[in-house]
Amino acid sequence: MTDARNHYRRTLKACNLAGFIQSATMNLSPFLFVPLMLLYGLSYTQVGLLVLLNFAAQFAADLHSSAGKTTDISGTL
Repeated sequence: MTDARNHYRRTLKACNLAGFIQSATMNLSPFLFVPLMLLYGLSYTQVGLLVLLNFAAQFAADLHSSAGKTTDISGTL
């Protein structure tokens, strides 16, 4: 049982780290919009489309991960 708990803790830490990296990526990407507009000559409409795509991808990933089966503490489905 101790081995299963250690595996569960490592899995939990990995999930928390992945969530942190994902949220950092999604929240820091708007800082790149002005340089992208200047570098590539994007309009506000195109930047808005980037925001929409960013939101849709995030929503789809969250929906996909929440629709899956969850595991219990022993790691079984």
